[in-house]
Amino acid sequence: MPLRFLLLEDSLLDAELIHANLTAGGIVCELVQVTSRTEFKTALTEKFDLILADYSLPGFDGMAALQISQDLGLDIPFIFVTATLGEELAIETLKSGATDYVLKQRLERLVHSVQRALREAEERRLYQQAQQALQASETQLRAQTVQLQEANQLKDQFLAILSHELRSPLNAILGWSKLLRTRKFDEITFNRALEIIERNATLQTKLIEDLLDISRIIRGKLTLDSLPTNLIPPITGAIDNIRLAAEAKSIDLQFVVLDFEQDDSPLYLNHIYSEQKDLGSKKSNFRVSGDANRLQQIFWNLISNAIKFTPAGGQVDICLEEVASCAQITVRDTGKGIPQ
Repeated sequence: MPLRFLLLEDSLLDAELIHANLTAGGIVCELVQVTSRTEFKTALTEKFDLILADYSLPGFDGMAALQISQDLGLDIPFIFVTATLGEELAIETLKSGATDYVLKQRLERLVHSVQRALREAEERRLYQQAQQALQASETQLRAQTVQLQEANQLKDQFLAILSHELRSPLNAILGWSKLLRTRKFDEITFNRALEIIERNATLQTKLIEDLLDISRIIRGKLTLDSLPTNLIPPITGAIDNIRLAAEAKSIDLQFVVLDFEQDDSPLYLNHIYSEQKDLGSKKSNFRVSGDANRLQQIFWNLISNAIKFTPAGGQVDICLEEVASCAQITVRDTGKGIPQ
């Protein structure tokens, strides 16, 4: 694609001479000639690779043209090509931001001046690109540093919480184990101690399983065995694992199945799990495609969280029902909840 030069020149002969010199020097370009301020400002709305300007024109001059291009923020090489430019004026043009000047009496210098100006402009463009890329890299690096710091803080918080969560059941297990070894208790206290140890051992096992799952997720190794599954057994399994924790706080834990249908039997409503009926062996409308073990893990987390934040003597209700052809599991508790 040929270069485009803007030429501010009122003499057609001089313009043709300038174009001829450039062509002879191997510079293929489109030379757009303007002769006035208005034409010059209008032409600057287009893209040019170089500006050539006479110093003195009727009603306009090259210094004013240079100022206009600078005010517009254009990074275009600007070369004066004039016959009336003394040494002092030449220095002034360079100080004002001109790239170079060439006397019309010595146009043999024009090709070299243009080549140098274009080369410097390209170097300046590449330098600016490099600077922008460097700034972008620095910005990205700062953002990554902030993310790493935040991740490190989250890791520290996670480790602090994990340490606390792991110590809590261990303290209960170790404490009651020492008491059982060093003292004699009545049967009620002895059984209660065993229940506490069993409950906390189960909790400890669950915490370790969760940690292993986190590791599998990070490594992309977590697998799901998606099979046709009845939702009731995973829920009752989760309740069985968490029941001791509920009883320790005297929490009334109930599982209600709405719209539950047995084989050849009428519709059951408000079926309460505490009645100890074998819900898992019955035919129900709550069959989904999923991983039964993972579903039980989800239900355990939901119910465990409810029990954890429910005060002693409170109530936790688990409700399974069909809503708009979907199975809906709701866990309600009498805890204080989250402030809105």
